[in-house]
Amino acid sequence: MFSAKDERHSLLATLWFNIAHFALRPWPWILVGLASIILYPDLQDKESGYVMVNDRPPTGSLRWTDGGCVRRRLHVDDRHATQLGATVLTPGLVHGTISYPAQSPGAR
Repeated sequence: MFSAKDERHSLLATLWFNIAHFALRPWPWILVGLASIILYPDLQDKESGYVMVNDRPPTGSLRWTDGGCVRRRLHVDDRHATQLGATVLTPGLVHGTISYPAQSPGAR
């Protein structure tokens, strides 16, 4: 709230947080609960319906999950490669262990 432009923006940000936190966040849980009631109407243990619904992902959702995992893995690999390159090359540049070929006076 301190980083808001003025008092009005601070109030709107607080209202938005409360609406999003208390009204939007629980909807996935509510939908899964309703789906478990519809898919498994004669369950003895109602809490096991959540697990049973999650064991049956909708068609096509596995593709999105796999794509997200691959994208995250590639991002992590790219970051590690960049950090490794910086770790290996920087001491060589600083301490002079990497030598560059001498340029002729006419070369650019």
